[in-house]
Amino acid sequence: MKVFAVSGLHGTGKTTVVEQLVGELVRRGLNVATVKDIHYEGFTMDKQGTNTWRHRAAGACAVAARGLAETDFVYGVRMTMEEVVSRLEADVVVIEGAHDEPYPRITCATSPEEADMRRDSFTFAISGRISDTTSEHDGLRVYDCAKEATELADLALEKALEVGPGASRR
Repeated sequence: MKVFAVSGLHGTGKTTVVEQLVGELVRRGLNVATVKDIHYEGFTMDKQGTNTWRHRAAGACAVAARGLAETDFVYGVRMTMEEVVSRLEADVVVIEGAHDEPYPRITCATSPEEADMRRDSFTFAISGRISDTTSEHDGLRVYDCAKEATELADLALEKALEVGPGASRR
């Protein structure tokens, strides 16, 4: 399984980049899973008072909710990103956010200054709203994912971390 991240500050175009890349990878016949890393204080998938919330409040370590169109699993702990990824079955996992995680990443930005703030040794490309004003920044290509999703997907697959049985961490 190949894993890479799309990281950047709020409002830089991360979700748009993820949408474009997922669409391109799915068109290629790949099974793609995504992880949205959320940093809002007090965020919870489950809402107080619901039946599933009540199950967890009673002590269940995990709750599965199965509806007519989806199945959701809620664990009562914050897992490491490695634990989350290991539970997914896909050809490719795209993580949105997770700037502090050691995964190859596309850094999204609105300006060169933002790109510099978030760029690190894991960054292999830049995208997001900055692509409206430049196609290169500090030696890295800046991709307009609306027009260059194919090229960005090719690079992401090349740079992605291979995880799972037989894979070694870089």
